[in-house]
Formats: sequence, structure tokens, C-alpha cells
Amino acid sequence: MLEVNGTVYVVHAVGTHFIKIGVTNNMTHRLKTLQTASPYKLEIVCCFQNPVGIGNLETMLHTAFAKYRHRGEWFEVPFASDYEALLTEIANTFQQLFNHKRLRQTQDYRDKYPDSIVNLQVVHAKVPQIDVSLANKILAYANESIDGCITTGDVVKQWNTELSHHVVRKALNFLVRRGDCLRIKKYTYQVTRQGRHASKEQSA
Repeated sequence: MLEVNGTVYVVHAVGTHFIKIGVTNNMTHRLKTLQTASPYKLEIVCCFQNPVGIGNLETMLHTAFAKYRHRGEWFEVPFASDYEALLTEIANTFQQLFNHKRLRQTQDYRDKYPDSIVNLQVVHAKVPQIDVSLANKILAYANESIDGCITTGDVVKQWNTELSHHVVRKALNFLVRRGDCLRIKKYTYQVTRQGRHASKEQSA
């Protein structure tokens, strides 16, 4: 069994751009303590064990997010609500670490320390699930426009701001992956021929 030195965690203050990067030996207790002192709901983005002998992963994440540091272990990250983006940033940080030539000198290191965050004894990683029903509703709404183009802002206004921009982007990006929409600008999407056909089938 691999010896570990605490659990590194990333916590998000929901509804803000703030995340906290820290380390603890008891994640449940730490989250309760942090929540007591926070006016915002706190949600674990990810947490994983820190193998002994590989260095301080918490410090490495602090360095990677240094430009976003707000105070102490709190960071103001523009994409804090996009957990996939956060996890990608974290994975890239550790990928650089594992690619370091010093860690590739022996077979023992290669066997003992994995080459991605997925194998870094991840305890928890939260990636929001896609609401397919919502995505289909958005597709139907987009098809009502003259040119089949909508923005995330259009959708949020249509639902009277009940939906966040983050949730809407997730749904629209799902439609892009499904082939029903094309992303033509940062926040602008256009329905494809396949998307128009799919929407007609759903309304039939």
C-alpha cells in the first residue's frame, strides 16, 4: 500500500469565483469547519491523496494557480464554476510533474507514481451531469429563431435567469458534441441541419 501524506483538496464557494486549495487528514471534518465560517455553500471539486516522496502537491497547485491568489489558500478563478476546466488545469499541473525527467529515471518511480491525476488515488472528483432534457428544450428554443443562432445570454433570459450561464454552456456544449449545434463564437451557437431534424422529431 502506498504511503500517503494527507489529502489535498479543492473546494468551491458556490455562486462565486473563489476556490480553496488545501490539505487535510480528515476531509469530512475540514469541510464542516470551512462551511461554518463561510457565507456560501462549499462544494468539493476534487480531493486526492498525496503520496509520500513525490513532493507537496498542495504547494504545486498553489504555484499553478498563483496568478489567481486572493488571500492565503483562497483563489479567485474566473472559471471556478466550470469543474471540468478546473480538473483539466489540475491534471495539466501534475502531468508536467510526472513528465519531469527526474521521475522517469527508474522503473520503480514509473510503477509507483502514475502519469495522470486519474490514477493519483483520487478520492472524489465532481463533474456536473448534463441535463439532456434541458439540452433538448434549449435546442427547440434555438430552432424558433430565424437563423437558428442563440447565445447563452438568450437562454438565461428566456428562462428568467432560473438557469446559470454555466449550466446553459454545459447543455449547449453537449448539443455541439451530439452534432445538433455548432459553436460559432465564444458564447454563440448555431443549430445544424441535424439539430433542426432532431428537434422536429422530438416535437412530433
